[in-house]
Amino acid sequence: MPAEASPLRAADYSDRYDPEQDFDHWYTRLTARRVLRHLRPDDHVLEAGSATGLLTAELCGEGRRFLCLERSVSYAARARARGLPGVTVIEGMIEDFTGEEPFDHVLALNVLHELPNASAALARLLRGLRPAACCMSPCPTRTRCTGWRPGRPA
Repeated sequence: MPAEASPLRAADYSDRYDPEQDFDHWYTRLTARRVLRHLRPDDHVLEAGSATGLLTAELCGEGRRFLCLERSVSYAARARARGLPGVTVIEGMIEDFTGEEPFDHVLALNVLHELPNASAALARLLRGLRPAACCMSPCPTRTRCTGWRPGRPA
């Protein structure tokens, strides 16, 4: 299927889903605590699928620089409106990302499972990863997935 015909490329659920109002905001804040242990002051971080910038807000500061890539225009606008120090938010698809600047970390939290070719997308994100750098990319599973509960539809 050509990339432009992929239903996932066009998927923008920002008009019906607010990650800051759903149960997901707890998951995001708890994940931030775990990620923060791996970040150093002045690190350069690529965050793919940054949504409204909630995770970014929990992690930025101490001279860290973030490049946030978000496919949803409205989520990207909300992330920019936070005015976070050292944070640049760009709109775009992971599949089209061409940046090759060096990063200390790549964060793609709960996003790769939404892509038609997660391996290719991850390879694209990792191109600029510095040696001994870190990539964090957890994805939901049947038993641990935000918004999904056994016995109830997602």
